Amino acid sequence: MDYRAADLSVRSRAALTGPSLDRFRESVPGAVVLSTCNRTEVYVAELDPETVIDAWGEEFRPYLTIREGGEVARHLFRVVAGLESAVLGEAEIVSQVREAHRVSRSGAPLDLLFRRALEAGKRVRTETELSHRTVSVGSLAVSEARARHGSLASAETLILGAGQIAERVAKVLHANGAGRVRVLNRSVDRARALAEPYGFGWGSLAEVNDVLLGADIVFAAITAQRPLITRVGLEKAFAARPEKKMTVVDLGVPPNVEEGYLRPSLELLNLDALTERSLINGERRLAAVPVAEAIIEEEILRYDAEVHRRHSRTPLLTRGA
Repeated sequence: MDYRAADLSVRSRAALTGPSLDRFRESVPGAVVLSTCNRTEVYVAELDPETVIDAWGEEFRPYLTIREGGEVARHLFRVVAGLESAVLGEAEIVSQVREAHRVSRSGAPLDLLFRRALEAGKRVRTETELSHRTVSVGSLAVSEARARHGSLASAETLILGAGQIAERVAKVLHANGAGRVRVLNRSVDRARALAEPYGFGWGSLAEVNDVLLGADIVFAAITAQRPLITRVGLEKAFAARPEKKMTVVDLGVPPNVEEGYLRPSLELLNLDALTERSLINGERRLAAVPVAEAIIEEEILRYDAEVHRRHSRTPLLTRGA
């Protein structure tokens, strides 16, 4: 399931993270689960797709694409290369795929598949301009906030989370001269580790409602089953600052901001809104797509040949698969 097939509300319910991922793995052992802001994908070897759907949830069937055999390799290679991303060529997907594979308990077939996919993605980024001046989700979020506030130097900015997207947001904020930034996270140590190199402040997520009172810009990138920024919290913040504007960029899946709170001085951007703005610098990257696809076809043939050598049977993939 990805951003093309399902909007954010569906992707949020379908995301396999935390407890839902633990339950899923009990029913589908050995699966590699890639769950990001724009996609949730499950890779299995020698397991019927219906087993996966039963464990995931029948309600999601209309939004799923099932690939088997050679189609799986081609799709994963394209994903790692950034060809299937909402932001064409974005680089964050590489570390996300690598981590999904690392924490799985997959066997040899999937290990080979993911190793070759990561190698193919590296070639695409080295040999083409597909990732040239790429706008990641994190940097696009900062760009949208800056467009609304001008200079970031004087804005009171809040980052919720200390994961990969939050790290990217912090890096781009620092590069753009933001100095009044505070990072909040469940683990204060992780918040400090992210904030300290940039001279930012840090603290615990327990402070979020208090810190909202002075915030001009909020980047929310927490993995949580319930909204972290609630209507009650927003009401409290705006009661104390009725004329002050706030921009909240919700990068969470499920969303970090509770729905239903509307106010002219509050601008809320979610992942789907950012996707609509993701064509920045797109022309140059689009020109690199045919070259990237040719590299992927070469790497698929290498992968297919290795599968054939290892198993001494008909290749899983032919060029027309």
